Amino acid sequence: MRSLTLKQLRYVEATDRTGSITKAAAEMNISQSSITAAMNMLEDSLGHDVFIRTPAKGIHATATGREAMVLIRRFIYQSRQFEEELSSLGGEVMGSVRLGCYATAAPSFLPIVLEAITEKFPDASIQLLEGNMARVMEFLEQGDIDV
Repeated sequence: MRSLTLKQLRYVEATDRTGSITKAAAEMNISQSSITAAMNMLEDSLGHDVFIRTPAKGIHATATGREAMVLIRRFIYQSRQFEEELSSLGGEVMGSVRLGCYATAAPSFLPIVLEAITEKFPDASIQLLEGNMARVMEFLEQGDIDV
C-alpha cells in the first residue's frame, strides 16, 4: 500500500468539501489531474470507492469516504497543531522531537507525518514511541513524548 502525502490528503479533503474536482483544483492551485490522482491513490489504498462521481451532482463521499474524511480532517488538524507547536519553539529546530503514535495509525499516517517533519525541520531528529491509545496518552502524561 502506497502512502499518500499530506498534500494529497489535503487535495482529497478539498474535493470532499467543495464537491467538485474543478473547485478543489482551483482552491489548491493545482491541476485537476493531481486531484484525480490523489483520489485514485486513496481509493486504491483503501480498496474501496471513496467518492461517487456524477455529472449532474458532482462528487459525493461514499460511506467509506465519509469515515475516511473524518480521519483525514483529524489528521490535517493534528499536523497543523504539530507544525504550530514546533514553530513556537522559535528559530531553527534542532535536537530531537519525541513523537507518539497509535500502532494502528502508524502504517498509514506515520510516513506522511515523518515526511512533513523532515521537510520542514531537516535538522531535527525524531524519536518514535508507538503503542495503543492508552499507552500513547500515558507517554504524553509522563512527558515521554512531545507530540
